Amino acid sequence: MSVSVEQAARGEDHGAAKLTWDVVRAIRAKFKARCKMNGVLALAAEYNVNRVTIVRVLQCITWVEPGATPYTPEPRKRRIKQDPNKIREIATAEQVQFIRENKTTPTHTMARMMHLEPTTVARIKYQSKM
Repeated sequence: MSVSVEQAARGEDHGAAKLTWDVVRAIRAKFKARCKMNGVLALAAEYNVNRVTIVRVLQCITWVEPGATPYTPEPRKRRIKQDPNKIREIATAEQVQFIRENKTTPTHTMARMMHLEPTTVARIKYQSKM
């Protein structure tokens, strides 16, 4: 025999519920995006629930409370691809010459030494002369 949606136990009243309204409010108050101490994974471990449960609580998909503002994550910053023709503007002529002369030095080491992006160093290393 099936139970209608209106009659189904919801929230704390459900027999398998691991959260309570007090815990849900605490999760929403504690949460900090991309934080190791109060991020999604840390809260999921703390309250012994799946990370998806935490995300659904934060986005007000489950445990909907009147007046609660759903969490919407900020879009991640995308890296802009460098135009190969602009390498001259990014790296000085001396840096370009040094990189081309020392092709055996690891790319990340040179990038760190010269304060350049590793992709820039790799492009200079493996492109023919401009």
